[in-house]
Amino acid sequence: MKSAAIKEITPTGTWKELFKFDYEMEGGEKGGALHKTKESPYHVGQVIEYEVTVNDKGYSNIKFTNDKPAYSGKSNYTPKDPAEEAKRQAMIVRQSSLKAATDLVCNKIIDYNEILLVAQVLTDWAMGDTKAALMDAPTNTMSFPEDKAPF
Repeated sequence: MKSAAIKEITPTGTWKELFKFDYEMEGGEKGGALHKTKESPYHVGQVIEYEVTVNDKGYSNIKFTNDKPAYSGKSNYTPKDPAEEAKRQAMIVRQSSLKAATDLVCNKIIDYNEILLVAQVLTDWAMGDTKAALMDAPTNTMSFPEDKAPF
């Protein structure tokens, strides 16, 4: 890799959706480069590492090697507050339990008066409180006829 200051930048048109630029370095080497922006991301006088290659048609391409920051291993992810995340997950479980209980009412498996009780039983079970789920479960209406068993 060579390192030199940029002596001259000349916009030379477009190619497909990219903008073409010719660069001349302080050492006299010249080459073209393509960029996504209408303005060159580099400026005259900027010292940069580069490599010049010549393609099979004799055109010199210049590749700048330090134009992208090195990957630091960091991301933009910021962890959420665990208490808030737990509340959010509990709300999702309650919503899906209520939906499941509503489906049981719609299929005439339970009475609509038991919808909240059954939803709570399902929520307790999904949240890992199987003891509460078993204690709260309605025993007289949770037996399913063979043709209406949900599973």
